Amino acid sequence: MAVLSPKRQVTLPKELCDRLDLAPGDDLDLVEHEGRILIIKRARGRSAGVLKHLKADVRITEDESRDSAIAEAHGGPKSVRLSSPTIGAAPLGGPGLRTFFRIAQAWNLDDAQQRRLLGDPPPSIFDRWQRNGGVLSRDVLERISHVLAIFKALSILFPIEAQANAWIRKPNSASPFGGRSALDRMLSGNVSDLFVVRSYLNGQFG
Repeated sequence: MAVLSPKRQVTLPKELCDRLDLAPGDDLDLVEHEGRILIIKRARGRSAGVLKHLKADVRITEDESRDSAIAEAHGGPKSVRLSSPTIGAAPLGGPGLRTFFRIAQAWNLDDAQQRRLLGDPPPSIFDRWQRNGGVLSRDVLERISHVLAIFKALSILFPIEAQANAWIRKPNSASPFGGRSALDRMLSGNVSDLFVVRSYLNGQFG
């Protein structure tokens, strides 16, 4: 059991540091979550580059998803353009898509796997999303939101990128996976499968 010293310092047990690959000099963030304190080792490598933009992109994606739902409730369009300001006539990719493709690169996903996670859009549309962004349906927005949340949870649970990638591809005996990997479940094609993986990872914080 860790004890808070008079100087508000805590010594982490060696077994915990070994299991999480923590070493003296590592940068740690302390985050309050539902009355608990999470100690997060700052990500390194490609994951750090994705996480740099993740918080803002998730906020924008959630806000625009909410605006889309409001618009639909008032008889408006059922899709929303996730886009940042334009330069001339060249549209820039939306924040959700940009972050999705960063995550796909970090996970080493090929185009077929990326399309599967996005709901199997036609190759021509997928190519356009990669180059210029585009108009996204609520289904695609929901899929991207789940992927962003899964990546963020993995980055918290496994601060080292190799550990996160190993977990997502490793056969898992937990009931949501039935011996398959989390990635296999995510690639089943249904948005509900992404939700199941996201919910499972969120449950690990409790």
